[in-house]
Amino acid sequence: AIMSAATITVPKMYGALFITNGFMPSAVCLWMAFGIVGPARRKYGVDLPTMYAVSLRDGDDAYKFNCCQRAHHNTLETLPLFFLTSFLGGIKHPLLCACCGLLWCYSRVVWANGYATGVPKSRYAAFGSRHVWTALLIPLLCSVSAGLSV
Repeated sequence: AIMSAATITVPKMYGALFITNGFMPSAVCLWMAFGIVGPARRKYGVDLPTMYAVSLRDGDDAYKFNCCQRAHHNTLETLPLFFLTSFLGGIKHPLLCACCGLLWCYSRVVWANGYATGVPKSRYAAFGSRHVWTALLIPLLCSVSAGLSV
């Protein structure tokens, strides 16, 4: 059988994705681990390797710690999708995907800070925090666009 091959040309702006969609989101995740969860462990007395504390009622220390932990874990749960779709979608739409990297970083920081208050609904209170989902959806659509053009 004869197989055909497609040549993919990487656009000039593609390198920006290494910074905005690779390095910066990784730095945000590290900030969450060491700037939100680590201090929350000390403040609320939740030692490693305990992943989540047992909460007896909304608003107790365990509950507040769990909010900090969920902010970090939700970010980690969505990060592989963000990486994959950004780098695939960036083949055709590098500038748009790079902008989504900046949006992802900003919205994740304000979203996590809201969640870390111990009031889960506060994760969407800050300006731009709802764009955690916009920053995932646009690269997903860009990756579909890139796939259809190959």
